[in-house]
Amino acid sequence: FNAETRDRFEGYRWIRSGSNVVMPRLPLIDAGREKIPIEHSRRGIAWMDVMVEGRKVRISSVHLAHGFAPLWLRNPMSVPRRMKGHQQLRETQVDSILAFSRQGPVSQIVAGDFNLQPFGELERRLQTRFHDGGHNGALAGTFPAEVPWYRIDRIWARGDLQLIRAKILPGASTGHRPVMAWYRLEAR
Repeated sequence: FNAETRDRFEGYRWIRSGSNVVMPRLPLIDAGREKIPIEHSRRGIAWMDVMVEGRKVRISSVHLAHGFAPLWLRNPMSVPRRMKGHQQLRETQVDSILAFSRQGPVSQIVAGDFNLQPFGELERRLQTRFHDGGHNGALAGTFPAEVPWYRIDRIWARGDLQLIRAKILPGASTGHRPVMAWYRLEAR
């Protein structure tokens, strides 16, 4: 996220936490970074509270631990141990996201690279507090970008936010296909 990229998005406010960026064009109330258990320094939660139709909405970006790493192929015997360790780390990260969401406003969006197994236990944990923006298979895979078969990039929302539309965009500057969603606030 360099100066050239920021110039392309004039009028947007942005906050970054490692590789995570939040860039709304809405009136800003507050912003920050939240630490979660991480495997290296590029992970955490970047968040902004913005005003939408007189109501506070939190928008967050996350990147959870990987489920595998090609470097492990050098020592195949370490794969099961490392995968178990990364699964435990993702469990802790999901629990941290859920705890952080309890401190925020009613309406929230959490988006990013979740690295979650589809229909797994961690996805079910997130569903206790959020609705998946690509629910019911409405969105296809996002990774790897060349032949996306695995949907690890997600947008979750809760509160008064109603999903209007979601789609996966072409392009692959990070090896992932970008995900975009449109929401509206339900009337009170």
